[in-house]
Amino acid sequence: MSETREHDMSSVASDTKAAYQAMDTRELHSLAYLAALAEEKRTPLHDRLRAQLPDTNLSLDYDLRTSQQRYTWVPDEVAHSNAVLRKAGSPHLHDYNRYVLLYFLSKFSIDAGRYQLPDSVRRLYPRDIRRILDQLDSFEDSFFDIETDHFLKDLAILTHRLIPVGAEYAQGGAGVPRSLAFRGGAKQFFNVLWFGIVRTRGFKPFFAIHTHTLMLEDFNEEGWLETYHRLAELLALNPGMKGWLSASWFLDPALETISPHLAHLRKVPVDNGAALFFVGEENRSSSGALAKSKTRRHLFAEGKYVPAAYMRVWPRKSAILWSERHRLATVATVAPNEMA
Repeated sequence: MSETREHDMSSVASDTKAAYQAMDTRELHSLAYLAALAEEKRTPLHDRLRAQLPDTNLSLDYDLRTSQQRYTWVPDEVAHSNAVLRKAGSPHLHDYNRYVLLYFLSKFSIDAGRYQLPDSVRRLYPRDIRRILDQLDSFEDSFFDIETDHFLKDLAILTHRLIPVGAEYAQGGAGVPRSLAFRGGAKQFFNVLWFGIVRTRGFKPFFAIHTHTLMLEDFNEEGWLETYHRLAELLALNPGMKGWLSASWFLDPALETISPHLAHLRKVPVDNGAALFFVGEENRSSSGALAKSKTRRHLFAEGKYVPAAYMRVWPRKSAILWSERHRLATVATVAPNEMA
């Protein structure tokens, strides 16, 4: 990389850090208000559970900067209490898990995680905190279970193991699976090795992004562009991260003709420096690719389409460079229109 480009990259990181330090405090005030609401709900539930479950530890203090990063991880005390209550057939299991969310809601601090967060990401937290708080009263008991993926993702947001970035959520500490080298033929074998050894100089750590179907407000073309920008800003503030990655059926190149409205999910990153690797076929009727599309279900039934998962991996330098250029291009396009 040229000295000029290295300088530009450093400039982006410096500008992002300046924005982070000058953040408007209204969002923090909003989070403080929501935490106070959570505490109002937590206190009576704590007292009730203390009487109903005298042997259950209701103090859940953890160092969120050193805990495991997988979103499926559950704090040891929470996992233990769930196991005990489930084995005993306790009617209080779901209220205990409500309490767990309220505990971390009431203690939530946006600066408690291990990663530096850009202003654009920090601004997303209030809507997630509000959503989780509202769900405590509106969702059925069955939701509040550590065996439920939605519950685990909400818990991970509150414990800083999933970071809201817009269309999806980012989990740190991920890696590009070396097994990809053996899944797509000889060409992918060499591409994966070259990518990890030469281009990114290592297969981890990356941010892995995950869909949360309770929050799909930004899962659209415009929302994804903003998500890419937030991820670039997140990478700029965390120089130890090598980039970000995700895997899904909607990255399948075959969808460009079958479902062209999804093509942007692959094309924007891949056309701007991301690698695309074949993960595997999903030759089953339960594939997510068939859940909401009559066209894809029809083609699958006729044997003309087999869902396949692909992984996109966008290295930090390429992702930050795209963001910088896209912002400049947007300004250049808007400015003449405003002068007209």
